[in-house]
Amino acid sequence: MDPTITVAQEFPDTHFVHISGFKTAPNVSTGFGRMYQPRYLSGLVAGSMTKSNIIGYVAAFPIPEVIRGINAFTLGVKEVNPDAEVRVVWTNTWFGPPEEKEAAEALLDQGADVIAQHQDTTEPQKAAADRGALSIGYDSDMRAFVGDTVLTSPVWNWGPMYLMFAEQVMNGTWETQQFWGGMDTGVVDLAPLSPMVPEDVASLVEEKKQAILNGSTDVFCGPLVGQNGVEVLAEGQCLTDEQMLSMDYFLDGVVGEAPGEAQPLEGKAAPAPESVGSTGELPKVAFVYVGPVGDLGWSYAHDQGRLALEEMGVETAYSELVPEGPDATRVIRDYAAKGYDLIFATSFGYMDSVIEVAQEFP
Repeated sequence: MDPTITVAQEFPDTHFVHISGFKTAPNVSTGFGRMYQPRYLSGLVAGSMTKSNIIGYVAAFPIPEVIRGINAFTLGVKEVNPDAEVRVVWTNTWFGPPEEKEAAEALLDQGADVIAQHQDTTEPQKAAADRGALSIGYDSDMRAFVGDTVLTSPVWNWGPMYLMFAEQVMNGTWETQQFWGGMDTGVVDLAPLSPMVPEDVASLVEEKKQAILNGSTDVFCGPLVGQNGVEVLAEGQCLTDEQMLSMDYFLDGVVGEAPGEAQPLEGKAAPAPESVGSTGELPKVAFVYVGPVGDLGWSYAHDQGRLALEEMGVETAYSELVPEGPDATRVIRDYAAKGYDLIFATSFGYMDSVIEVAQEFP
């Protein structure tokens, strides 16, 4: 990090991007990804697959990046398996095949039947496979190198971020920034699941992934309890970026040592709950018109909006010349009963009909 800043000062017309750092300059940006998001998803898989309820985690250094990933992973584990625990062994190296293998074997000796890691080799996964255990990879899809015992891997895809910075330089739109992209940017993701993962688990993972992508949920939202029993965050709040970036403590469910202790925090408001009936898929939409769609007036204008939705791939239906009162109630109820997710009633006089049917189909 410091060498980047030093050289950047010597070459002010050259642009620099430092991966994972936090220091910037007019010609220096930083870039990283919210790896904690796919870490959480991989925890759902690990927690669902363990039989011993002991999951091992081979970790590099006790810094916020790694601690944040362990905590996110553990939240996923505990969500599906409250009885499970995540045991951490520190290797104090990013790339140390012998140390990684030794740490994994120590965790396996303690009864772990799933091994996760924040390291830069496949040694923990190989050690698990050699002992008949399962594992969660990291960096790339490690199933390609070890086999189906690697249930999935939180993975990096640096291409979108590299392209973004390159286009800024090419187009003369460079603005110094601290980029921290989530799964919605494509910089981080979860590798395809092993065929060993049951369909119900795969469905849950996909559901949670879509919730992260559409912003209806976040990983570090209350109630959060620290390893020491202290409530870190109350329900209805989520950690801020600053709080996540400085995380030095473990949450409940982690067995191991971290440099800090959990303390009560005041976070930001949690995302609004996902809309009723939302599936993350394109909805079926119905329109009820008081006039004819060919009148070049009120109903025609609304129908142009319906056609625009169809061009986006949305399935639509409509009824025209629907009188206000009982007829409108019947038509609206019929669409609701047929499973339409969203119904537009386009006349002021439809108001009571909409309220009546909405109560029947919450």
